[in-house]
Amino acid sequence: MRSSRYDKIIFTILMFSIVYKSAAQDSIKIKNSTTEVIVPSILVSNPDMFLKGKEDATLCYKSYKTAASGTFAASLITGPLFGLIPAIACASTEPLYQNLNYPDKELMKNIQYAQGFFETAKKLKSKKVWKNYAFGSIIPTVYVIVLGLYLH
Repeated sequence: MRSSRYDKIIFTILMFSIVYKSAAQDSIKIKNSTTEVIVPSILVSNPDMFLKGKEDATLCYKSYKTAASGTFAASLITGPLFGLIPAIACASTEPLYQNLNYPDKELMKNIQYAQGFFETAKKLKSKKVWKNYAFGSIIPTVYVIVLGLYLH
């Protein structure tokens, strides 16, 4: 991780200009210019921050429980077919920003960290929703099979 909040980036810019001397002949001047720009660290690419965001999401994001529990209940009560509707809706909906439960507000200002955190949170939510859909669908299916064998 960088120690300062600002980094120096050096850009080398090549400028091309066409100077017309006559209609028959062109010449090109190339001017080489180096410019130093100081930018906030959050704008500098840092793959380690992306990985840190993924790790923190795995540890901190737990707000998928409402969507997962609702999907389980709907699948359990209505069965696999109608339980599929909330499963698709909840699994495809992105987590709300206010529900991410990220550990540090300053870290979320880093673009790579926020992207890693958000992508992982979305995957976690989707995975838990589909897992609960499966459990909610299996229980009534097994119940119907057992009841059918018992009554037969």
